[in-house]
Amino acid sequence: MYENSEVKPADLLDELQKILSQTVYEVHRAGDGSEEYQYLTEDDVCITIQNPYQDKKLYIDLTEEFTLTYSGFHCHYEPELTEYQELLSDVQGILNNEICSAVLYYIDQGKRWLGSTGSSKAELSQPVKDIFYFVYKQAEFRKKLKEYGGKAEFCFWNPQEDFSIDIPKRL
Repeated sequence: MYENSEVKPADLLDELQKILSQTVYEVHRAGDGSEEYQYLTEDDVCITIQNPYQDKKLYIDLTEEFTLTYSGFHCHYEPELTEYQELLSDVQGILNNEICSAVLYYIDQGKRWLGSTGSSKAELSQPVKDIFYFVYKQAEFRKKLKEYGGKAEFCFWNPQEDFSIDIPKRL
């Protein structure tokens, strides 16, 4: 097991590539000509994992920190080995369909994002307000859900398990 020490995320690229060897992925760097990756700076790297089931990809950015993005879920990890281990666990959880992207919206002329998180299958038995506790703590967001209603969407790597929950408005 790793000790908790600082690392440079890009230095772990080779290790990540070995870990991801059973997936289809691409490595992108600054200046590779793709508009999607223009945000990358000189030493930054983005690993894009192709999803065999649908168009949604998983992104791992190696910048001054680690960043994991899948569907509406976006999470930052400090450049420390313990956080790197957490990132690896989350990536494996997503790829194994044990963790999904959970996104909460209110509905006002389309979906309006309120918050997102990664949720394990075990957590999905909880009420929506418990899964999105950090959103429900904000009075302004509770007011939007009450006034407009909302939707919680749960997106898995294999979309056969995707589902959503409508949140009715309360007058």
